[in-house]
Amino acid sequence: MGKVIGLLEKLGLVTTAGTEDVAGDGPTSTPDSSSSGGPAVPSGAPPVTPVELDVAALERQPAGEEYALEQVYASAGIQPPAHGFTVYRLIEMLEAEEFRGMDAATRARVIAGMLRRLPTGAVAIDDIVRDAAARDRALDAFERFLADRVTRQLQDADEKNRVLQAQIEELTKANTVLMEANRAAVEAERVRLERWLVRKRAEEDRLFDAVQPFVEDNPISRQAPGAPAAKR
Repeated sequence: MGKVIGLLEKLGLVTTAGTEDVAGDGPTSTPDSSSSGGPAVPSGAPPVTPVELDVAALERQPAGEEYALEQVYASAGIQPPAHGFTVYRLIEMLEAEEFRGMDAATRARVIAGMLRRLPTGAVAIDDIVRDAAARDRALDAFERFLADRVTRQLQDADEKNRVLQAQIEELTKANTVLMEANRAAVEAERVRLERWLVRKRAEEDRLFDAVQPFVEDNPISRQAPGAPAAKR
C-alpha cells in the first residue's frame, strides 16, 4: 500500500510515521477519533434541502456571458462540509494514479478506510455523497432557471413582435392609402392634361384659321393630342 500512503501524504491527509493498512483491515498510526477521545465520527449530514437559487445575482450576469460552476453553486448557497472534504477531494483521489490498478469495489473500500482514519477526524462518506447531491440539485435548478428565462424571453419577444407586426400592418395600410392618393393625383393631372390638349388644339385651329388668309406661311402651330409640338 505504499502508493496509497504516498497519495495520502500528497493530499496532506496523513504522515508516514507508522502508518499501516489504511483500508481498515489492520492497525494504523492514526487512531480512530472515537477511541482517542477526539470528536465522534459524524453520523451523517442533514438531508439536502430544496435548492433556491439567488436569481437576482444570476440575472446580473451580462447577456451572452457564460456562467461559471462556482457561480451556480454559490447562487444555490452550497457550502462545503465542516470538515472541508467535498466531492472534489473524492474525485481527486479516485483519479489518482495510485488507484488506477484497482477495481471499483477495492478502490471504494480503500478510500472509505482512508476517510475513517484521517488525522483531522473521520469523514463520513455520506457527507461527501450529500455534497455531490446538493451540487447536482443546484445544476438541475440552474438548468430550470435558464430554461425558464428562455421561455420568458420567447414570450416577451413574441409579444413585442406581435406589436411590431401590428404596427407594420397599420403602417402598410396607411402607406397604401397614401400610394393610392399619389396615383390618383397623377391620374387627375393626366386627365387635366388631356382636356387641356383638346382645348389647346381647338384654340390653335381658331387662331390658324384667323390669320391664314393674310399670310403665306402661317405662324400658328397646330398639335394633335399626344403629338410633339411643331417647331415654328
